[in-house]
Amino acid sequence: MLALIVLMAADARAEIAVSSVVFTCEWGVTLPITYIDPSDEPGFAVVMVDGKLVAMRQARSGSGVRYVAVDEQDGYWLRIKGRDATVSYLAADHTASEQVLLKECRSD
Repeated sequence: MLALIVLMAADARAEIAVSSVVFTCEWGVTLPITYIDPSDEPGFAVVMVDGKLVAMRQARSGSGVRYVAVDEQDGYWLRIKGRDATVSYLAADHTASEQVLLKECRSD
């Protein structure tokens, strides 16, 4: 039974693609992003923002790809379209407006 569980875990790992991309944003700020893409469900991204690692989950997007912070109290958003990215922050307060933190980010 233990061998079967280990085999199933190995199969699950084989279906997850992990990749990293570094974007260069306005004023030369670098934005490293690591993507975790399971083949059978929406993906995740890990981003360094404001000096901390933020785990994000893929969310619906009309165009491109959008990620939102897993911890809703973080309020970070990542939008990617082609080779361009933007990082925004939206406080949990219902009266808050979105603030763009990093813009004009482009990958090589």
